Amino acid sequence: MAGLLIVSVGSDLLPAQRPQLRGGGHFIADHGPRPPLPSKPARRGRGQLREGLRYVAGIPELLVPLLMMALVGTFAYEFQVVLPVLASHTLHGGARAYGFMTASLGSERSEEGWSPPPGATPASAR
Repeated sequence: MAGLLIVSVGSDLLPAQRPQLRGGGHFIADHGPRPPLPSKPARRGRGQLREGLRYVAGIPELLVPLLMMALVGTFAYEFQVVLPVLASHTLHGGARAYGFMTASLGSERSEEGWSPPPGATPASAR
C-alpha cells in the first residue's frame, strides 16, 4: 500500500501521513508503556574494561554472543577494505571498477530475494 501511495502521490506527503499508514500502531506507540529514564553515566576509571570483560566471561549468555560478534566482525567488516584494494590493485581499475563490483553484488542479492529457490513449483501448479 505504501508503494502505491509513493507512486501516485509522491514521497513528500509520507511523513505527514505516517500515522494513518500504520493504522492503530501510533496509538500504541503514544499510549503504551514508557521507556525507563536514562541513568547517569558511570565515572571513568582505571580497569573498567577489564572489569566488564571479567563480568561477561562469567555469564555464558553474554560471553557467547560477544565472541560470535568478534568472530563475525573479524571476517565480515574486512570486506569493505579488501574490495576496493581488489578493484585497484588486482583489476587495475579505479572508482568505476569498484562501483561496478558493488553494483553487481547488489543486483545479485536483489535477484536472490525475488527468485524462487531452485526446484520450487509455482503456487498455481500445486
